[in-house]
Amino acid sequence: MTTRGEPSVVKVLFVDDEADFTATYERLLRRQGYGVIAASSRRAGLAAIAAEPLDLVIADLRFPDGD
Repeated sequence: MTTRGEPSVVKVLFVDDEADFTATYERLLRRQGYGVIAASSRRAGLAAIAAEPLDLVIADLRFPDGD
C-alpha cells in the first residue's frame, strides 16, 4: 500500500535470453496487473536491479554473458 491507501503495482523483473518466451510471460504478467520489466541478458538484468526497487525477479539460470 502507498501512504495514501492506494495499492501499489508489484514490479517484476523477468530475465531470459529467449525473446518469444520473454514476450509470452511479459504479456501474461501484465494481464494479471503486474508492472513488468523485461531483460534479455545477465548484464541487462543486473542493470535493472540497480536502477529501481523491484518486488520479484524471475530469471533463467544460464546466459551467454554469465550465470
